[in-house]
Amino acid sequence: PLLDRIASTLFQLETSRVEESSVLDDKGRMGEPMEWSQSSSLANKFSEMIANNSLGYSLKQGVADIVAGEFDEDVVSEKIDSFVA
Repeated sequence: PLLDRIASTLFQLETSRVEESSVLDDKGRMGEPMEWSQSSSLANKFSEMIANNSLGYSLKQGVADIVAGEFDEDVVSEKIDSFVA
């Protein structure tokens, strides 16, 4: 299906972007640059623009739903709760 292909492509692009942008911090952890967490960063400004736009939010949520696929919400919530506890 077309939506699955679009979602998969967007997911792959985002994964690639994060992997290519990842840096090693002073504690030896690999991840996105800390600058991206600042509210003035381009990434956060773009994310806010998408989140504040109903069409953008719907697209972003639709992609997330397709990527997540079918799952039992109760089972997942229990796993998260037991992991966090």
